[in-house]
Amino acid sequence: MKFIRTESLGGIKGVRARKQLGKALLRVLALLIVSGATYSVAWGQSTTTASTTQKPATTQADAGKKKPAVQADTIVVQDSAVTSEEVAAHELATVAGGTSLINTAQLLKGRVANVADALKMQPGVWAQSQTGAEATRLSIRGSGITRGANLFGWGTQVLIDGLPQWSTSGFPYEHIDPSVTSRIDVLRGGNAFSYGPLSLGGVVNYVTRTGYEASPFELRVEAGSYGYFKQVASSGLVEGPADYYLAVDHMDLGGYRTNSESTSSRVVTNVGYKINEDISTRFNFRYAQQYQEDPGTLTKRQLEANPQQANPNYNNQVLTRANPGSFLAGNTTRVQLDPDSSLETGFQYNNVPINGLGGNNQTNFDFDDFSGSLRFNRDDLLFGDHQSKTLFGFYAWTQLNATFDSFDNNWKATGRRPSDASDWTWVAQNQLEVVKNLWLETGASVAWQTRWTQIEYSSLTAEQKEVSAEYLNFLPRLGVRYEYAQDQQVFANVTRSVDAPSSNSFIRTNGAAGIPVNTVNLNEQSATTAEIGTRGTSGIFKWDLSLYHSWVSNELLNVNVTPNAAAATIIASNASATHHQGVEAGLDTTLWKDKEIPHNKDAQPSRVVFQQVYTLNDFYFDNDATFGKNQLPAVPVHFYQAAINYEHESGFYFGVNSEASLVPYFVDYQNTITADPYAIFGTRIGWQQPGKGWEVYLELKNILDETYASQVAPVYKANGVDQSAFYPGVGRTLTGGVSYKF
Repeated sequence: MKFIRTESLGGIKGVRARKQLGKALLRVLALLIVSGATYSVAWGQSTTTASTTQKPATTQADAGKKKPAVQADTIVVQDSAVTSEEVAAHELATVAGGTSLINTAQLLKGRVANVADALKMQPGVWAQSQTGAEATRLSIRGSGITRGANLFGWGTQVLIDGLPQWSTSGFPYEHIDPSVTSRIDVLRGGNAFSYGPLSLGGVVNYVTRTGYEASPFELRVEAGSYGYFKQVASSGLVEGPADYYLAVDHMDLGGYRTNSESTSSRVVTNVGYKINEDISTRFNFRYAQQYQEDPGTLTKRQLEANPQQANPNYNNQVLTRANPGSFLAGNTTRVQLDPDSSLETGFQYNNVPINGLGGNNQTNFDFDDFSGSLRFNRDDLLFGDHQSKTLFGFYAWTQLNATFDSFDNNWKATGRRPSDASDWTWVAQNQLEVVKNLWLETGASVAWQTRWTQIEYSSLTAEQKEVSAEYLNFLPRLGVRYEYAQDQQVFANVTRSVDAPSSNSFIRTNGAAGIPVNTVNLNEQSATTAEIGTRGTSGIFKWDLSLYHSWVSNELLNVNVTPNAAAATIIASNASATHHQGVEAGLDTTLWKDKEIPHNKDAQPSRVVFQQVYTLNDFYFDNDATFGKNQLPAVPVHFYQAAINYEHESGFYFGVNSEASLVPYFVDYQNTITADPYAIFGTRIGWQQPGKGWEVYLELKNILDETYASQVAPVYKANGVDQSAFYPGVGRTLTGGVSYKF
């Protein structure tokens, strides 16, 4: 069920009424959170007060969860040795579909400059840095395949500590630094249903370190090719019922290409307090500044001749994306209501100003948004001994303020576009053990999404100056999971998802001057995805395999219709029916493991592990009137990654790795030009002192200095003619790092 309405200037009254309704709902949510927290404190104070010297009763970071009455498929976390990562891994393993957990400690054995470094070696995930800096293009299951990396990502929900990083144009990346996380959760596609099925790609959740997972002091320094220099200083402590984590980082990058300089700075804080054994609360704050230059795309001939050059059209101008200072502040609170029930609340305020992109078209963005969540979880025994896990969730996100100001190269105002947007999502989900080790997963979600934008300083008629749309969708999920042996399971699911367009997508501008020239009507993108798979461990093997097919309606596609112009003209539109299908496979093989137990209790046995990840991306039109059954462009079809690592119990490690796009893939919707296949190789050596202490590493990437396109900007019709659509991958780079913690 859905409806969409586009309104002219005469519809402002209705739009404002809906905005007022949205603000009213927001106030209700805030009251629920505040009253819930107040009740929790009062209720908690009337019970036994937690001892200030008491060890964490659950995970180290999650306070005071009592031992549940229902335990068969639940980790019992009374033992303080159980880490939050182990609990999270268990929860992800109960999802009837593809998920993965990234251990940050493993990431820190090499360079962590951007999201692409963090999300490597993950089945189904394609992430490529645009110039080696922080701007990263992310796609999962074909999500956001036509959205560039430099401004905002699209098609995948990006969370920090379970709360969305979102704006009316997509998710910004300023506040994301994987090196300050304790772990990264990846829930692919509809398997992120518990957070709301609002994206085809699913969820990537960056979980910030707490005082329980940090050292009192840690300093990390990385330096390498092309002027790369990054420093991170952090501190974390636990004092009685309170803990804190504080990190400050700064990165400079001269850039592999001309006009690709980048710099960023951040402050990250995370403060927690255990009110008693049943109630914990956590406050987080982040501040970020960022500057990045965009050297633009090249033709294939230009890339092959000199991959380090900037787009020749940009020789007399430098395109930039500058964030003068953004911040977010939020809180999450958890209440264990009884041994089998818990309530979690969260809220976050986010402010993101962006000045870009320079050249002939200056556009300044300014966003303020608020998000909130309520999650009720309960475990039961039904019909005797059938375990049941139930979740009721409510998620709200609303744009408090958003403006887009456009200027020509003389800073004369050419357009102003205030906008408004909101997402309201209700989720009900249940996992029921129908027979021993066979789980049925059912879910239902309702999503109400609104978008509004208005054009000022324009020659458009009044009827064209305002666009408003509302989308209401019912989104079900059905899944099954069977654990046929210990730590081995098969699963299947069918899930409905929706992606609403950004408010900015309704406006079409003149690329050279940035002047709004038209407004368009857009439907929301919707998809039904079926998935089957298996995961588990057996002997020397650990595997993760998913096969999926998505039937997509009204896919939101961005197209560069002037790829060779000095300033691109990008248009958004709904495609005819499309299909996304693929394979997501990961296999770890322990080739050798020392049977002797290390003398150091913090050390792990020596071993050699061979890791392989393969992703098939097969996306195509379903008998489109113009493109028939053509492939959708912009993402490698066969993408393979591999690594062989030797790890010694002393902390010494050495490994080699590779990344390959195995076959050509298309750049244009017409399927007339392609990006060439490539293979790059790397190596890494280092030492990580068991427990706390020194860590050093040396990493060499793209050893053979291969010239290749790491990503492309899709073109509508190339007619077989070479187009300026290719982003060169970074050449040979050497990076070294050292850290000390105590």
